Amino acid sequence: MRNAKRATRNAKRETRNAQRETRNAKRETRNAQRMKDSTPNHPLPTDDEIDLLEIVRQIWTGRKTILLVTVLFVVLGGIYVIYKKLSIIPEYESHVTLYIDSPAPEIIPTLITGAPFLTEVLKISLKNWGNNQDETVLNVLNKNTKPPQGNITGLAGRISAKPGKTGTLELSVVMQDPELAKQLADSVAQKLAPFLVAFQMQRVQKNLKYLESRYRDSESAYLASLKALADFYDQHAANIRTIDTIVVKRLRAESDLKFDVYSELAKELEKARIKEQDALPVYNILEPATFASQNNAPKTGKIMVIMLFLGFVAGVGLLFGKRFVSNFTPNAER
Repeated sequence: MRNAKRATRNAKRETRNAQRETRNAKRETRNAQRMKDSTPNHPLPTDDEIDLLEIVRQIWTGRKTILLVTVLFVVLGGIYVIYKKLSIIPEYESHVTLYIDSPAPEIIPTLITGAPFLTEVLKISLKNWGNNQDETVLNVLNKNTKPPQGNITGLAGRISAKPGKTGTLELSVVMQDPELAKQLADSVAQKLAPFLVAFQMQRVQKNLKYLESRYRDSESAYLASLKALADFYDQHAANIRTIDTIVVKRLRAESDLKFDVYSELAKELEKARIKEQDALPVYNILEPATFASQNNAPKTGKIMVIMLFLGFVAGVGLLFGKRFVSNFTPNAER
């Protein structure tokens, strides 16, 4: 009797629980329908957006690893900068700005680095250099460069010229001593003026001598043609009024042709003589040699920015590499 009553109570309890679950299920269905009706019709995120958000989340999660790798790269960059500053032989560069009005300005940079000009530069005497004594550039280069560069090849790598606008020329000298760079830049600028004058005059005089030689030859040929025509007339003086032969026409044609050549060369020779007076280049030093600054010092800012970027990339690569390996290993074991 007692067991029957207990069974009846259990059955009623299970019935109530079933009814309660049914009501909960209906309530959840209504809530889901209500949320569906109230939710705006937005497009679902694409795979690319989901991947990008996941990547950003993983980077933020592993930020400590990325930071440590980046700091390591920056430290390595700092060590490299310090090593370069301590190990390299410093080079100092000085500049001189010139104004040159020359008939052939395009050849000046090549002329400055040519053997004839550099030979003259090596002979320049620098004042109060080395125990307050005058020293030639050749000796100074041998004593103050490593390895010694007191020769044309060594000097050619230390002098350069770059044409500017409106006839300007920027002359640069690089040396391993700042004072030496400044003195040598001034000396090269001063030496360049007479060298340019001599070079330009040599070119003009060479052309002038060539025209003078051609002029003398054409003059001789013209006078010889006149003499040949005169001799023919002398030989036929008896019938001078009736001479009208092919020989006479040929002699006259030759004389006229040689006179034309002679006349043109005379004009060109006169122009060359006038041009000789205008061939001298106009030369002025606009800005004397500047105080030499080191031109081969490591670019600290640029190096550190590059190392910072490389460190960040390496940190991100390390982070995702570790996760790839950790995800791949269990799969391989299975």
